[in-house]
Amino acid sequence: MFQKIKAHGRIFKNIFQVLIVCGLFFFLGFNLYKSWNEIKGYDFQFNYGFLVLSICFMLLLYAMTAVNYYFLLKKMGLPVTLRKVTKARIITDIMGYIPGKVWTLLGRFYYLNKGQITKMEISVSTVIEFIIMIVSGSIIAVALILITGMDNPSLQPYYYMPIASIFVLLILIHPKIITFIVRKFEKIFKIPNARINLRYKDIIFIISLYIPYWLAGGLMLFFLISSLTPVSFASILQIIGIYAASCAISIVTFIAPAGLGIREGIMSFLLAFYIPLPIAIIISILLRVIFIIIGSALALMAKKL
Repeated sequence: MFQKIKAHGRIFKNIFQVLIVCGLFFFLGFNLYKSWNEIKGYDFQFNYGFLVLSICFMLLLYAMTAVNYYFLLKKMGLPVTLRKVTKARIITDIMGYIPGKVWTLLGRFYYLNKGQITKMEISVSTVIEFIIMIVSGSIIAVALILITGMDNPSLQPYYYMPIASIFVLLILIHPKIITFIVRKFEKIFKIPNARINLRYKDIIFIISLYIPYWLAGGLMLFFLISSLTPVSFASILQIIGIYAASCAISIVTFIAPAGLGIREGIMSFLLAFYIPLPIAIIISILLRVIFIIIGSALALMAKKL
């Protein structure tokens, strides 16, 4: 009886996730429909060179994701190779689009659990990776708010807020706090406690690896925008912050698979301060489509590694 209730709960949860994603994209699509005349009359200025640059930075992101996860596993003292981690990380990224949060984890079990790494260790590394991505993305977003707002007199009285936020985020990545969060996940998913060997300097090192990751992601978004419509180079720091913030928030929500719809909604809202909202929606959706196409192609190639 309990197993049936649990199974039905999973089904309803997956249905809820699908409805959330459909609802978010319906909202974005409805905004595009209402603004169709504005879109038809918009002066798009296509630049294929910037589009190629954007795709190059996207490929760099995939490589950096694999390398960062490899160093995380090595700092945890796990016997892995870069080849195996790259294969697992790239393939399971595309699996994240399947409703139900377990598919990414199950994929990592399949590709990484063939050696001396246990499922517990893979689970813990996945949770820690999520925490580090959220914290590093938030630090980048907050730091860029601080930097870009220095010339705005109205924001000067509030400078202490982003500075305080960065200190709070650095405290949140202390090994004791990460261990506490991991233990909560282990309790929820009913898995035995795994030993966490990470030291604070190890976590800071991994965080430092994600700084160029978010910068590359922001440049990818900047050049994608520039491939469709002119945007000032003076706004490049803000766009990097927008990319980091929208991705970090979509990871935190845990509602939609791979943050589908949530990232697009947040990104569109924030980009609308620099470009018209309908164009911002088109760019955020286009970015997702390119991610899926490139990710799928890389996953097929990674299977041969």
